[in-house]
Amino acid sequence: STIVEVAPENSGLLYFCGFAGRFSITSKSCDRPPRRFCHYPGWCRVLNSVAAGRSAALLATAYQLAAVALVALALLASGWTASLAALLGGISAVLGNALAANIALGGGVVTARSAFSRLMLGTGLKWLVVVTVFAIASGVWRMAPLPLLAGLAVALIAYPLALNFCVRVKRER
Repeated sequence: STIVEVAPENSGLLYFCGFAGRFSITSKSCDRPPRRFCHYPGWCRVLNSVAAGRSAALLATAYQLAAVALVALALLASGWTASLAALLGGISAVLGNALAANIALGGGVVTARSAFSRLMLGTGLKWLVVVTVFAIASGVWRMAPLPLLAGLAVALIAYPLALNFCVRVKRER
């Protein structure tokens, strides 16, 4: 099958169809790459779909939320306001990452320019959510800044750790 049959709206996309060195495709055409490059039996062009990336990012936000809840429970010894501030600081990053994942990975198969634009828009909106929550929490509700930053720091550290260690890519060996 060709790109026109799979995604007619993206027929102008350019696909890279070969590697140099040990990853090179031995046949002269791109019709059938070696089986070691494919996730499933038959023809495939990528290891994971966009939907798999989006579900992995949303799963990582669940782990991120669990880490923030643990910090909020730990700060409960300092008082419920400190615990609430840590929870709010962490939830701002959790909501921002969930929003960024849905925006960046929610469009399906798109061109590289559109994918990069969606990634930048998602990242910008993530930080807009974080800054807005911090402004409201510290300016309007007069919450302590250190627990807010502690919740944010734990959330920002937990997200890439969850992506790297908890979400495994299934590859055929």
